[in-house]
Amino acid sequence: MMTLESSPLSLMQFPLMLVELVYSDPDGGVPYSGQFHAIEKKSNDDEGSISHHMWGHTSGKKSLSHLADSFVRRFPMTTWTGREWKYPYKKRLNGTLKAISDDFINKFVDIMDHVIEKEPDMKLVFQMGFGGGASRAKGHDNVGGVTITSIPNRNIVYQFVFDLFYRDHAVEKAVALQAKMQSIVEDDFSNGQEKRFFWGSFEDTNMSNEKIRNMYYDSEKQYSDLQNLKKRIDPNDVFHTNFTVQLPKAD
Repeated sequence: MMTLESSPLSLMQFPLMLVELVYSDPDGGVPYSGQFHAIEKKSNDDEGSISHHMWGHTSGKKSLSHLADSFVRRFPMTTWTGREWKYPYKKRLNGTLKAISDDFINKFVDIMDHVIEKEPDMKLVFQMGFGGGASRAKGHDNVGGVTITSIPNRNIVYQFVFDLFYRDHAVEKAVALQAKMQSIVEDDFSNGQEKRFFWGSFEDTNMSNEKIRNMYYDSEKQYSDLQNLKKRIDPNDVFHTNFTVQLPKAD
């Protein structure tokens, strides 16, 4: 995963790039770890790598709880407080099951350049992550063609974060830029397969809407199975928001 932030500290007048490399089962002979060596060597050799020399890096086998805590960005990992800026923000996290197009890349770069160069009342956080794509359909989390993991969209190809932190008087600009970003997603990114993630939800989150539901779950069957579980465990709908699994409709 790669993260690019506008100047995170008031004394820094340049963007900060953070690269996080994570792979599973380092003791199980997973071949993908070797692909990280060139990036690690570049970081070690780069005399201009302030983040590397100031804060160092960690490597080796880590627990899932350690990884989850690291992603919170506790000091000194890029922020003082665990949050980028003390501003309100309009956020976005999108994914796709398909390869991204050159048109999307060009338009995305243009909108990021616009924010950085022409919107002094905004700060930008951009992240991109890469998933297993079709390869996720193979291996230990797939039995008889059925994905047994409880996490949807594990076969995502590419995902990106586009968060706009803004000063109060710039809220309308932030809303307009996110609307423009949505049009880019619909026209050039997802090709009708826009995917979203529970941990980065935004805008409409009403799971009774089939269009919204299909962005978060792998299939209607997966959601229906969860509804039946909900009916058995929480028949009175005690735990409820419009974003949680809804009780099935009465026959």
